Amino acid sequence: AQEGMALLDAGRITDANPAFCRIYGAQKRELAGKVFDSLATERVIEVSRMAVAINKRPMELVSLLDVTDRRAAEEERLKNERLA
Repeated sequence: AQEGMALLDAGRITDANPAFCRIYGAQKRELAGKVFDSLATERVIEVSRMAVAINKRPMELVSLLDVTDRRAAEEERLKNERLA
């Protein structure tokens, strides 16, 4: 799975890679300016956040990993083990 990444300025999305856009089912221009913490997705994601400075301006780099398929496979494996 490709890692989704976005750059936040005061919590708002200023840039995002294609994987981030796919996770949220939106184009980059649709996500620009939105408050990251207000976004919702049907996908199961792991989120990492890191403070960064861009041109001496404090920003935040958010990285997302879509683990929906991995979680479903794990649940199926556990279900099969219980039935065995």
